[in-house]
Amino acid sequence: MSAVHATQLHVATRGLVLPNGLRIASVDVDLPTPVLQVKPQIYLPEGTVANIEATISAADIQAYLAKKRPGGIADIVVKAEDGLLTVTGTARMLVPVQIGAQGKLEFAAGKLNFIPTRAEVGGVKMPEGLVRERLDEVNPIIDTTGYPLEATVRSIEIIDGVVKLAAQIAVTAAIPRLEP
Repeated sequence: MSAVHATQLHVATRGLVLPNGLRIASVDVDLPTPVLQVKPQIYLPEGTVANIEATISAADIQAYLAKKRPGGIADIVVKAEDGLLTVTGTARMLVPVQIGAQGKLEFAAGKLNFIPTRAEVGGVKMPEGLVRERLDEVNPIIDTTGYPLEATVRSIEIIDGVVKLAAQIAVTAAIPRLEP
């Protein structure tokens, strides 16, 4: 087998669209001392570690949720500021009602989830059952569980209209896999 060695490999991409449809504004990947196997094809071997910094704009989260329409919510607006995501929209009950939630993002068990600290319907606290139903339709925002990766999120910063995520990813099986 042939391999390519480097002291560092940096890969930057803009406008990365995940399989679930969420657009990531930018992703910077640093692989310290990477070894890439090049025969029979190029792949990252198991054990490869990468440091990742990703930026997701509030506008991209808004577009993602608008397409998903959780609970039939329309006119979704997302703001990212002061450490919190604020999501508002219009729910159709008997009449159109303003709905909103404010909260943080949390990464656990390979999934990035929105965790509300406050949720309201028409200015009144939203019932827990309704909150859970909506969250089940929104979360996870990012899911790494189906991939041969182990992620450790170092920080999640929500400020000035963006979410900045810093993580370390370890490859748990060769990518792409060479055998089943």
